[in-house]
Amino acid sequence: MPQGKIPCEHHVVVPDLEMATLVEAPNGVKREGKHYYSMEMATLVEAPNGVKREGKHYYSMWQTLFEIDTKYVPIKPIGRGGYGVVCSSINRETNEKVAIKKINNVFENCVDALRTLRELKPLGHIRHENVIALKDVMMPT
Repeated sequence: MPQGKIPCEHHVVVPDLEMATLVEAPNGVKREGKHYYSMEMATLVEAPNGVKREGKHYYSMWQTLFEIDTKYVPIKPIGRGGYGVVCSSINRETNEKVAIKKINNVFENCVDALRTLRELKPLGHIRHENVIALKDVMMPT
């Protein structure tokens, strides 16, 4: 290899780090001084069973189907937890960047439904710079 050249077959330069998601190292083995990013974006998909609801479009992120109002344009997944996946999106009407949380099987049992209600209720009333505001609720089909 010529002097001064660095092999980079396994490196990707990310032009906009905000578009990347920090992920775990492959096989859980992290090399010292290295960070690992995923550039997975929201993928537009067909409606389940081919039945599209008016005013909705469908995206897949991290093997999770999002049925989202058409006023929102999802960008990429930003987090995952025990109850669902969160993605960043843009509200086309206001051009505001928002987060959409998809809560899986929210109405399958009373405990999860109540927990979700307890999470949502105060967010609708609290206005503080350090607390995320509840902008909208999209009900499942």
